[in-house]
Amino acid sequence: MSILGWNCHALGTPWAFQFLKEIVLQKKPDLVFISEILCKQLTVERFTHSVGFKGSMVVETQGHSGGIAMLWRHQNEVTLQSYNKNHIDVIVRNKDGTEFRVTGLYEEPDRKRRKETWNLIRTLSSHNTLPWCLIGDMNNVLSQADKEGGRPYPHQLVQGFRDVVEDYNLTDMELIGYPFTWERGSGTTDKIEVLLDRALVSIGFMNKFPEAKLFNLEIST
Repeated sequence: MSILGWNCHALGTPWAFQFLKEIVLQKKPDLVFISEILCKQLTVERFTHSVGFKGSMVVETQGHSGGIAMLWRHQNEVTLQSYNKNHIDVIVRNKDGTEFRVTGLYEEPDRKRRKETWNLIRTLSSHNTLPWCLIGDMNNVLSQADKEGGRPYPHQLVQGFRDVVEDYNLTDMELIGYPFTWERGSGTTDKIEVLLDRALVSIGFMNKFPEAKLFNLEIST
């Protein structure tokens, strides 16, 4: 199984809609998690139909930001467990009957409210013991090496995120490809790059899928 995650910054724009469609048709993921969709459920449903997927869950944009969606190719292989504006949690069934868990996560962008998402991870961790993968825009770093340019990331935010990852024995999957997933000031001396999008997996997930890999796909302008 393959999973695709993307902070699309407005799925309703023609370029984002078409680009994601091309990526899905090319890479053929079974599960897609998108954040900052900035659109209504109808747009996501239209996209779901356009790529031949059978199921979706949408948490619509609140105000002028946010919004997340999870899409899946086969209706009877995914069961929705829970959701709110920051996450969508599902159980996936393999064809052999075994199950694992995927949580699409869009961590709270407001730094003052970052602990809310960390507490969410703590709560979700107690729901079941299936092999678990959290994927999405974490809006936080695990070390200063995850950021290049600008001021150092606030220590208390780095440590707070690390505490959650370590407390629940989650592994930060190695990213294959370009080491950063967000940038600002491209082409200037003030350029900043940060690794914000990642996959965190449980020991059970790594044992079940020892060959699993995480790729940072290239994106066109």
